[in-house]
Amino acid sequence: MNRFFTTLTLYNTTVRLLIFLILIFISFPDCFCQENENNEFPVLSKVYEVNKEPSDYIIVIDRSGTVRRFWNPIKASVNQVIDLANEGDYVSFIGFNESVDNLIIPRTISSANKQATKNEINSLSEPTGNRTDLFESVDFTLERGINRPNGNKIQLVFYFTDFINHPPSNSKWRNNSTDELVTKRTNYIDKSGKLVNVFAFQLPLEAGAGRDFEEFSHIFDNRVKRIISDLNAMQNWFGRLSQEIAREKLRLLLQNDLDDFLLINALIIKGNKIEMEVSNTMEFPVTINQVDFESKGSGLRKKQLFKDAIIPAKGTTKLTIPISDYLERHKSFLEKTIGIENPDVTLHFSFDQLANELAILNIPNEQERSISADNNLLVKTGLPYWIAGVIALLIFLLGYFINKIWIKPEWIFNRKSFKVIVSMDGKLLNHSSKVFQSTRKTVLIDNSIINPVDIPTEKESLVAGIKFMIFLDPAKPRFLSKNPKRGTYMAAECASGRFRIRKSEKGKETFTDLPKNRGLFSEQVFLHKGIKVTGEFSSGITRTKLDLNFLPLQ
Repeated sequence: MNRFFTTLTLYNTTVRLLIFLILIFISFPDCFCQENENNEFPVLSKVYEVNKEPSDYIIVIDRSGTVRRFWNPIKASVNQVIDLANEGDYVSFIGFNESVDNLIIPRTISSANKQATKNEINSLSEPTGNRTDLFESVDFTLERGINRPNGNKIQLVFYFTDFINHPPSNSKWRNNSTDELVTKRTNYIDKSGKLVNVFAFQLPLEAGAGRDFEEFSHIFDNRVKRIISDLNAMQNWFGRLSQEIAREKLRLLLQNDLDDFLLINALIIKGNKIEMEVSNTMEFPVTINQVDFESKGSGLRKKQLFKDAIIPAKGTTKLTIPISDYLERHKSFLEKTIGIENPDVTLHFSFDQLANELAILNIPNEQERSISADNNLLVKTGLPYWIAGVIALLIFLLGYFINKIWIKPEWIFNRKSFKVIVSMDGKLLNHSSKVFQSTRKTVLIDNSIINPVDIPTEKESLVAGIKFMIFLDPAKPRFLSKNPKRGTYMAAECASGRFRIRKSEKGKETFTDLPKNRGLFSEQVFLHKGIKVTGEFSSGITRTKLDLNFLPLQ
């Protein structure tokens, strides 16, 4: 009896242990995948939870006799994909030989239908087709698989074939170009924003296999990962399926974000520099290594290297590019507006924190992004007109005051008037004198200063014929010029005689002829000291002498 209870207890313990191991085994793939992902991508896994990203799995299988010996491994591989699919993922099953159709009904995977789906796959008969309409299958995949309504953003396509297009005689792809398929790919993938990758399993390893692979890859714009497989290689690859799928999802999501994560918020010119504000929408800091700035219409091309220009995660920074050499070529004295038309900005960047993780995903760490600005930049060079106007006004005022005060003729200083007294032959003519006012203009003394009442009868005819003009000119020399010197200059014009000016030098009296030409050849005089001018005239045997005394008035 004791032996019976001992056996029963051992049996219960064994059953419980088996149930526990089964539960661990069931949950192991997901746990392993997540743990492995975290180990491989410690930084990226904190941002991208790839196992929670809903996906479309599109499985396309060659149903010709070429792959018959791979049929069971192919079905086993498809079942692994079904096992890997998460709740809510969508799976399509497409088969092709002479024609193309769904092998079983496409469906959204759930825990309730996973096993039934695998049973349907296992019940598929061996392929017996004689032809492979490869590009008809691509057309079907694009139309019914990738372009399905409400399809998930991430779509992974699995192709099992030898990639030899051998269509039947009635196929449209027997002689037609595949450009139509390229157009569909552009519309269904490129323009839709879907993230698509194709796993291409090339079976078998025989001569001629893969003949049309390059054209197949071109249709999908090289979104194809080629796996040339024999039976063992395919089984090994699917043995690490969860890791491969996790990597591919992560690569697709990250690559999509890298396409437009850098934004130029502002682009302006300050002084002799271009200042741009760049924002980083990623969850990781990015280092800007170089900025290329080019405006073909304006002839501006500038490359600027940066050190430690790091844009924090979800942050912004300002970068400056000096353009003083460009502005120097367009400089002008007066203000001029220079337009920098539609500049193109290329940002060279890298991720210091992600270098190792990007290498695992075959994504280059050092990349570049080009952004075209849709506005023109305007910069003004030269002296603004209002400043030039102010300077011109200041120069004018300075010149005015210099001319008014510093260059003003000397004879105006302290003497606002003077008197001219006339004597004839040493006798003062009482009525022949006159007071003159100092002005900035020429003062003229002529023969009208002689009053006829003062003239003796015997010399009336002589004096009546005397015609003369004496000029007193205020000097207006050029700025800082030595000749003529600042002061008053005298000249005399006389048809019937000559005028001389008396000068006293060291107690001696001398006479100097007054020049007849005004200007630089005039004689400088000093009114404040008084001036004596003597004129000699003759008519026949009659001679006379006129003395003009210039007396400054107090």
